[in-house]
Amino acid sequence: MDFFQSQDDARRRSKLLLFYFALAIVAIIATLYGVSLAIEAAISGNETRPVAPVQLWDPGQLGLVSLVTLAVILCGSGFKTLQLMRGGEAIALDLGGRPIDPSTSDFDERKVLNLVEEMALASGCPVPKVFLLEDESINAFAAGNTPSDAVIGVTRGCVSTLSRDELQGVIAHEFSHILNGDMRLNLRIVGLLFGILLIALLGQILLRASWYTGRGRNGREVGIALAVGGLALYIIGYIGVFFAHLIKSALSRQREFLADASAVQFTRNPEGIGGALKKIGGLSAGSLIASPKAEEASHMFFANGLSAGLSSLFASHPPLHVRIRQIDPQWDGRYPSVTSGTISRKQQRGKTKRPAGQAPLSPGASGFAGSPDAGAMHGGASLLRGFEGPVHQELDAARQLREAIPEAWLEDLRHPAGAQALVLALLLSREADADAVIAEQLHGGAEAALIQQAGELAREFGSLDSTAKLALLDLAIPVLRRLGPGQYDQFRTLTENLIRRDGQIDLFEFTLQKVLTRHLDRAFGRTPPPRTRKHSAGQLSEAASVLLSSMAGLGTADEAGLKVAFARGGDTLEKTTGLITTLMPPGSCGLVEIDAALDCFELVKPAIKRALLEACAQTAFADDHINSNEAELLRAIADTVGVPLPPFVR
Repeated sequence: MDFFQSQDDARRRSKLLLFYFALAIVAIIATLYGVSLAIEAAISGNETRPVAPVQLWDPGQLGLVSLVTLAVILCGSGFKTLQLMRGGEAIALDLGGRPIDPSTSDFDERKVLNLVEEMALASGCPVPKVFLLEDESINAFAAGNTPSDAVIGVTRGCVSTLSRDELQGVIAHEFSHILNGDMRLNLRIVGLLFGILLIALLGQILLRASWYTGRGRNGREVGIALAVGGLALYIIGYIGVFFAHLIKSALSRQREFLADASAVQFTRNPEGIGGALKKIGGLSAGSLIASPKAEEASHMFFANGLSAGLSSLFASHPPLHVRIRQIDPQWDGRYPSVTSGTISRKQQRGKTKRPAGQAPLSPGASGFAGSPDAGAMHGGASLLRGFEGPVHQELDAARQLREAIPEAWLEDLRHPAGAQALVLALLLSREADADAVIAEQLHGGAEAALIQQAGELAREFGSLDSTAKLALLDLAIPVLRRLGPGQYDQFRTLTENLIRRDGQIDLFEFTLQKVLTRHLDRAFGRTPPPRTRKHSAGQLSEAASVLLSSMAGLGTADEAGLKVAFARGGDTLEKTTGLITTLMPPGSCGLVEIDAALDCFELVKPAIKRALLEACAQTAFADDHINSNEAELLRAIADTVGVPLPPFVR
């Protein structure tokens, strides 16, 4: 899986979705027009000719039918789309899910949270909020507009029946949907299809209303009219149902095969996702979702969440046995006998202990024990190999990274107050006179308690490596989303005061601010979504020059080395985009200039984002080494343009 290619594919599939949507509207209008002509002919009949001749072409009537139909469909689609602007959480709540509390002590819930956190750290994207559906079946889904507002939902049967490896395979499958742009398309499908399914829904409403009409001749006539009209709309509405399943089938089935392959790629363990699929076949509840809203979201599930009522030709998922054969060609075709919750907790605990010989992160450490270096993770040749999704080495590193965090810090991260204090501590730990800064910020009330807690944590952080600090920040983001608007504004003010108190912003503070702005400011409505802006090739070239020059300057102070590093990135960018860059003087590469340059690339095409990040990576790796400053700037660039960046762990 290639992140950037998948984004382009998602755009093309969005056009296919609009084509099918338009085709469905045309079919519904044509059918309604035909029915209206038939009704008019019946009404216009007389005793000698019960049914008047049908005039097939009536522009006025066609226009009226088209106008009413379009109004109903577009209003329905618009209403549902506005509902879904909240992101994946709207889907999870509609399906009856409840958010799993990060501080939960339930073993199964803690297991799935740990796996989601590990996968998020390995992928370089924010930790999604996790929802639990109280179904005994085995199923899961990912939903959201962007990785920043994504959620993952799992059924009770999924977390209680699957082994850790199998559950990891399912989570990896869902993360592939987060990384490759499927989620946004899936939400668009839900929004658009609600409009064309609304015709059938209106038919149901009229049928129900026909039962409550008054008595007498007039009441009976009204009741019959409502019943006939409702039945007609209900039948015609099934044109929408047909197209809904056609659209889901056309856009979803191949993506499921790709997500299965990505899960194997991420985990290097085909038995994980393969075992999960086999258990679905052997479980009596299978993968069925009981929620009445399951139909709307059926294309989002890990496996088919609906009873087999339609032909497999229009199923949103490939047949189970076909998916298993793709992963395990030697499968004998037999499903295991499974009952929900058959995995013993004793077995699971044995798989979640800290690896032998791995020590917890100690104060003042510069990295995580047992972690591979950046060169081992990315080979030094191409950072963007990581954008094909995390590989098993990165998952192992992420697990070690998370397990090396002291339990006391993890406990803080499970509560909004502790998560706020931890982020403030990341900033305080960089202050030479931290005690004076703490005293300066104490004003009494809730703020004083936060600052005091942050000060205690800052002393423990010591010279913690920036990779570890950014990992802690990623783990804090989903908990910070639980703040109330007023609490967030208070936290935001405290953060800005700490960043700006000395009149200058260093690179780590800049990166932290970028991460918080992208993932929290927009979630709380404090920053409007970016507007589409066209930038000329000259503007992009100048912006790229600033970013590459800044990156080269962070790697070396030697003029010859600076030119070599810049040329390596500049050549890469020119070959792929045609943008010509010029080495800028240090005075033109401050954080203000970097910020302005990043704005130019926020909404460009995925191919240009890829080229920019590849060029920046080539510049950073010109000396076959990446330092903390280079890693921080790369993270700031990736976060601004909306690309998940796997961590650099040394």
